[in-house]
Amino acid sequence: MSRERTAFIRHASAEFLPFVEFQVDKAIAYAERLWERLSERGHGDHKAAEPRASRDWYRELGDQREAFDKFWSAFGLKRGRNEAAMTWGQKIKPDADTAARIIRAAKAEAEARRLLPAGSTPIYAQGWLALRRWDDHDTTPTPDATARAKADARRELLSEIASLRRLLDGGKDEAARAALTAQITALEARL
Repeated sequence: MSRERTAFIRHASAEFLPFVEFQVDKAIAYAERLWERLSERGHGDHKAAEPRASRDWYRELGDQREAFDKFWSAFGLKRGRNEAAMTWGQKIKPDADTAARIIRAAKAEAEARRLLPAGSTPIYAQGWLALRRWDDHDTTPTPDATARAKADARRELLSEIASLRRLLDGGKDEAARAALTAQITALEARL
């Protein structure tokens, strides 16, 4: 009897007991018949899955292999190379600039890994790549990031100015109005 069947019959018998006036043999018989009917309809024991043929993702990298090798060397944690190669070649597919950024960040990650407390589990290369952790280490601002930061700062200033103007419109105290006007003028000068 399979473990799956045994577990099913135990569980089903326990569920049936109140309905058969706690007659254990009757509950087990019901559970066994239910298992047989479920099996007839394809819901019983499952065939063992055939092992899947593994692929050599590292060999499939082709022209990306040289950049991946530099990353692998820089990352330093030598576990799961095939899985990391799969992520590199299938998910990331970096151009030369991105590969250089990843390699720089991998060196920084290897250095930071040395500072982990004893007993900590480091992230493997595949997970590090899949989670785009190189972005955590890359401090070089890109033109897009700089433009976004400026636009965000401007939007924040405009929002603050609008809030202060609403307060100014509703205020009656002259001293408070003067202070608000001074704040608005200072913020407008920063635009």
